[in-house]
Amino acid sequence: FETMTRPGYWILLLILAALPFATGLQQGFVYDDHGSVAENPFLDEPGAFWKLLTFQTLTDTTIPDGRRPLVVLSYLLDRAVWGVKPFGYHLTNLFLHVIVVLLVLLLVHAVQPEQGPFPSFAAALLYGLNPVLSEAVQCPAFREDILLTLFVLLFLLATTRRQTTWLSIPALALALLAKESAAIAPVLALWMWLCFPSTRPRRTTAVAIVGTGAGLIVLFAALWFKTNTLQAATSTQAAMALPFPANLLTAPWLWVKELRVLIWPYPLIADHVITPLTQVSDWRFLGGVAVLLTSVVSAGALARRAPWMAFGLGWMLISFAPVSNMVPLFNPFAERYLYLIAIGFSLITAQLLSLLPERNGHPCSAQTDESSGNACLRRRALVLALVCAAYTGLTIHRIADWTDDFTLWSKTLAQEPRSARAHTWVGLDCKKRGEIEAALDHFSEADRLNPREVSGLINIAVLYGQHGRFAEAEQLLREAVRRRPDKADAHWNLAVALDAQGRKDESMDEVKKTLELDPRYPAAVACMSQLARDTEALP
Repeated sequence: FETMTRPGYWILLLILAALPFATGLQQGFVYDDHGSVAENPFLDEPGAFWKLLTFQTLTDTTIPDGRRPLVVLSYLLDRAVWGVKPFGYHLTNLFLHVIVVLLVLLLVHAVQPEQGPFPSFAAALLYGLNPVLSEAVQCPAFREDILLTLFVLLFLLATTRRQTTWLSIPALALALLAKESAAIAPVLALWMWLCFPSTRPRRTTAVAIVGTGAGLIVLFAALWFKTNTLQAATSTQAAMALPFPANLLTAPWLWVKELRVLIWPYPLIADHVITPLTQVSDWRFLGGVAVLLTSVVSAGALARRAPWMAFGLGWMLISFAPVSNMVPLFNPFAERYLYLIAIGFSLITAQLLSLLPERNGHPCSAQTDESSGNACLRRRALVLALVCAAYTGLTIHRIADWTDDFTLWSKTLAQEPRSARAHTWVGLDCKKRGEIEAALDHFSEADRLNPREVSGLINIAVLYGQHGRFAEAEQLLREAVRRRPDKADAHWNLAVALDAQGRKDESMDEVKKTLELDPRYPAAVACMSQLARDTEALP
């Protein structure tokens, strides 16, 4: 490591970080890729590019991910180059990921360059290969977590040099345009300055950065609340969100769960079912609070004595705040949320590797002679190589799970049989293969497990309709509408069931309700277009 030239140092890092994820470049779209990318009607609108550049999507709740225009813009650029070929979208994700890995390297080096190349290389490589990143890297629909992390790192890097501080606010703005979690970026900067005072800019500059950043965050928050797009905090219909006060009681246990997944990243699954905690006396709440408080106290106590350990632990705690469900999320826990958090974990792991002792048990130090120093370096490199080899194997294994929807969701069911989402997706695959009874069983189980998520009920109704049982389909769809009046799919399929029974006026009412909820719903838009053409053709 010591004799490695910087270009070779970087190239080796990026190649190693990219290799395990490159095994998924030829895979297709899965999970939310279908709705966010492949079948997103907004990406085909003539004025989409202009709406994104002028931030009109921030206040348009009918556009998928409209509150994250930078993410949608990246899809639009991919669409212009690749059409709907999944390879290009996967390639973009992988490219962004290796840029993030490089920025981790640069940040560690910028904070304490005198440490030499090993800590920065180890931290970046451990981060880049971490299996928990698989979901964010492999699924284009979750690109927001990569873009968020990229611009948060640029924000922090910009604050460490006088010549680049002016770039910090644009970087923060881009991070906020990628995902709401970027609101924690100024707090990360304050923590970095506390742990490493040499990185802090002049007092007036620091105050300007934090103050301007806070103002920008308040502006974005006002837009999110005004348009009811701040996750499940502004929704009464969220199917999996943790209701108040269960969201607050469950938050400490989620911290424990995230630590477990980072420390032991196996098995990894696409849908973690979180049971809400409702009692203060619950052992999971008490244990979670104990672990959370211990983490906070440890970060504070280590800030002066072991700044890298403190910085890594503080990074994890601060990055955890937006996904702790204090503001309820549509998905209470997902592995993609760890994309930013995992940087802190990698900093801690790299620092522990740097503290490995010599063979005789004495720690390496600046006073260690050259031969002993080389021995220390070889021991550290060996342990790093072993950890990275394990990470690489687990990552390749996990990427294979994302081959197609059936593989992903059948693997999920094997690990988490309580997943209503997994039952729905497996049921859809069974339906595609003509296994109708199996499909009905999965859809029924999905509805039993989570009645608030009416996808299972809708899919049962669709199967009934395909077999001519329109009255039964109508009954199920009216129940779906009763439970979730905000569900465009329920209204559209009810319109189809009514039309099949000759009840045209009632059917058209449901088509209109579908378009009120989703003005871009393809089938409803096509229906209204056809109606307009038929009307014009009348004598």
